[in-house]
Amino acid sequence: MSPDSFLVRGVVACYPAEWRERYGDEYASVVSDSLAAASALRRLALLVNVVRGALDARMNPEGPFVSKRVGVPIAAVVWAAGLFGLAGFGFQKITEYPDFKEAAEQHAAVGWSYTIVVWAAGAAAVSVVLAGLPVALALLRERPPGYVKVLAVPSVAVLAWFGSLPLAYLLAKGHSVHSPGNLVAIAVVVAVSVGVVAAVAWAAAAVERRAQVRAVPRMRAVVLIVVAAAMAATTVACAAWGIALRAGDPAEFNSNDGLVAASLPASWAGITLVMAVATILAIIACRREMVAAAPEAAA
Repeated sequence: MSPDSFLVRGVVACYPAEWRERYGDEYASVVSDSLAAASALRRLALLVNVVRGALDARMNPEGPFVSKRVGVPIAAVVWAAGLFGLAGFGFQKITEYPDFKEAAEQHAAVGWSYTIVVWAAGAAAVSVVLAGLPVALALLRERPPGYVKVLAVPSVAVLAWFGSLPLAYLLAKGHSVHSPGNLVAIAVVVAVSVGVVAAVAWAAAAVERRAQVRAVPRMRAVVLIVVAAAMAATTVACAAWGIALRAGDPAEFNSNDGLVAASLPASWAGITLVMAVATILAIIACRREMVAAAPEAAA
């Protein structure tokens, strides 16, 4: 198989499964012919347009190739929750230092903002579980063909994550915080963590396609509203925590007590940014689910 064939298969795989089933072969042939006859610059522009079309097909699935009731793909919720969870884990790590606990006791705003982060993050986690409950019940009820294989993918991914921890420990053992060995260990854990999120998102989408999910009208929309609201509250509280720490204890805020003993301001800003991105994804998902649920509720 030629490099162009691999490339075409890769970009077409970005489109939703139902779209690929109906248009995939024909579209792949058109893209392949266009790439063969295009200059290098034109090839790049063509690939950008193909990827942009795939993103549009996933974010705006109201095409003739989907069922009447689409709503928001469960994979979008998984990605939002996964990114948010990774950011939350990072926030928890930078607040483990005893100095931060002392700062929370001495400066009320630091303590209150941290408490809000904990409770709002917990509410988001519970809401995500509730959002996926109809899919899980449909899977147990219907047991569609291939469901065992679908469930095996996230299970293997989780086992791989646990396996990456001792590997990361061995890579980092005996190395200083900023050494290449330690940084590689951190990169391994982060990469495998993102892989777990991708595996769970794929499995959730596969289950949703194969099983007939019968959720109560508006129920899923309401759950997603809670998810988005809890994520937003957590993001704001995380931002407030850093601002309060900077105002109450500037020396500690400007320390190197961030992730991997890096700059705390940079770690805090990065974590807040990832939380904000995940929250925006959740808000978009919530809005689209509400639009999809409105006709059902009126029927």
